[in-house]
Amino acid sequence: MGSRTAISREDAEEMLIRTMLGTCRLVLEKGMSLDGIIERVATKGGITEEGAKVFYEDLPPVFNRMFDVTLEKRRLVDLKVQQGFEMKGGGLSVGN
Repeated sequence: MGSRTAISREDAEEMLIRTMLGTCRLVLEKGMSLDGIIERVATKGGITEEGAKVFYEDLPPVFNRMFDVTLEKRRLVDLKVQQGFEMKGGGLSVGN
């Protein structure tokens, strides 16, 4: 994974996937909230709590941008589709 850790990319991906799987199982099978899971596994002032703080601070703007970009792309695709129907002489009609 570069100079920050001796963990290989493959090992890091495996750990991430297993962590995500375990988290999903706790949410889906046990009905736990994400905050509840963090409270359960993170020691106050510990490493996991510090990592979780980064997620809470940095991820919301990333998700907001992702939604903005994908919604704009969808709008453009919808516009192209609509223009394609107009160029072919109409669209779909109901009841004919």
